[in-house]
Amino acid sequence: MNREEIDPQQIDPDARRVIHRLVASRHEAYLVGGCVRDLLLDYIPKDVDIATSATPHQVKQIFRNSRIIGRRFRLVHIFFGEKIFQVATFRAPPQISNEDTEGEQDFLIRSDNVFGNAIEDAERRDFTINGLFYDLAKQQVIDYVGGMDDIRTRQIRMIGDPNIRFQEDPVRLLRAIRFSARLAFDIEDKTYAALLAHHKELSKSAPPRLLEELYKLLRSGASLESFVLMGETKILDVLLPDLASHLRNRPTDLDPYLQKLDQCTQSQTSVENATLLFILGSVTFEQLPQKNSQRTLFEDTIQQGIHALASRLPIPRIDATLLHIALGKVFWPSRHSSSHRKDEKLETIISQISEFYLYKHPGFDVSLSEKPSSGQTLSRKKRTSRRRRTKKSPPLTSQPPVSTST
Repeated sequence: MNREEIDPQQIDPDARRVIHRLVASRHEAYLVGGCVRDLLLDYIPKDVDIATSATPHQVKQIFRNSRIIGRRFRLVHIFFGEKIFQVATFRAPPQISNEDTEGEQDFLIRSDNVFGNAIEDAERRDFTINGLFYDLAKQQVIDYVGGMDDIRTRQIRMIGDPNIRFQEDPVRLLRAIRFSARLAFDIEDKTYAALLAHHKELSKSAPPRLLEELYKLLRSGASLESFVLMGETKILDVLLPDLASHLRNRPTDLDPYLQKLDQCTQSQTSVENATLLFILGSVTFEQLPQKNSQRTLFEDTIQQGIHALASRLPIPRIDATLLHIALGKVFWPSRHSSSHRKDEKLETIISQISEFYLYKHPGFDVSLSEKPSSGQTLSRKKRTSRRRRTKKSPPLTSQPPVSTST
């Protein structure tokens, strides 16, 4: 059962110090966003975000252990050892352009850098469950957007008109799916209808933000459920059309990899970006064991898979290079065993790709990985949509691996 009160002792003591010092300097300051949501759901948030009436320069004057970052909107990072707390000044909703684009109004946000007050800041956030503030002094949740009701009924609901809000920032389409899958929440009817109507808007998003959000989704601990939802809503057709086309004919082909990935996340095992790219390109990369008798064909297959991903996502060159080398060492070790010097990150990627491939293909002989015992079998999870659940749907039994905050 969700709690409607937060025990201040669950909040990081350094985060409490930041808020106390801001308030003592006559500024408003609250915990905000995903950390409040997770605390209400009895999860321990990894990231703690703070919203305040103080400007970035005022925050910098209060905290010597801080640094102002950002170009489009200035934020402050406050450092306590290895911990970083992000402090943002209250923002006002963005001004939407009234310009027409080929007869249609363009809602895409291109500027979002106007200071505001606490109410405006809450209303500019994406979903009601992410628009909650926590007043540490009064020890109470401040709810300007109806987020508490949606936490009680376990719903993902857009703040404002979802038809406009998805067009303002299409990355919210992926965030809706990630939160629904990770928290086991339904997507509220109007929000879901708008998601279906505007899924093609995703192509207008900045590619680096798409890649970042896709990595968050894969590391959410609910990647399997997320891909089910992306398939149902046609978002995968926009994001990775080749993979979407393949999964229409073989809908469970990616399931073992995603199931293994969720297990890694839930056990707090870090998975490298190159390994995630292997999973996304596995439709092509799984052909490599049949093509390791001819060098040119083998290398062309790797290049084909990497190019297919890079044509849709801005993959950093280092990740593409590490993936290329690792695939060679896993699927043709005799030709790649000594061609590159030892590298700890590369060895981790090789080990992870081997482990993931063996999870789906337990009989395959990967020389760099131990063969599974003869009694090992792959447990398949039933594919069910996160679109509809009963009100008795239980919360996740384990702590979410990563709080994505806002």
